[in-house]
Amino acid sequence: MIGSWPLSPQPTARQTRDILFRLGHELAARGARVHHDVIGGFRFWMPLLSHGKPLGALHAITSGRVTIGAGAGEPWRVRYDLRFSVLGVVAVLISAGLIETGLHWPRARLLDLLALGWILAYGVPCIRAMRTFRRLVRESALAVTAREPAVRPRRNEPIVG
Repeated sequence: MIGSWPLSPQPTARQTRDILFRLGHELAARGARVHHDVIGGFRFWMPLLSHGKPLGALHAITSGRVTIGAGAGEPWRVRYDLRFSVLGVVAVLISAGLIETGLHWPRARLLDLLALGWILAYGVPCIRAMRTFRRLVRESALAVTAREPAVRPRRNEPIVG
């Protein structure tokens, strides 16, 4: 799942670095392995079992990638790409179990149960995890950009007015 959070006004290089490290620290505090090996971003892997702060909805995320940048005249954004591999495997196993036990059921009932299984096993946890991750991104970005202005006034600049 891909998402983004707009940064306005354009952040300085220091602010982008601070946003990335703050968000990486928040994930690391929850037990994630964070590697700052992507230019202008980082990759992370979430643990299956939590060793830090409680994961909550973030437990659904398997791995992800976060970058900051602007492309082709777009505004600056924190972009993130989250992977939900474990949820996909769980949803496939539930589907296989439903198909195995429901071969003699009416097809409409089986399809309804399959759809319900995917919604409950994959859809709801993904939406909750995306919402929680977006909140983490927003809080990290706002904490850094509110702390220092993006454009600093020059010293000894005459006041025109």
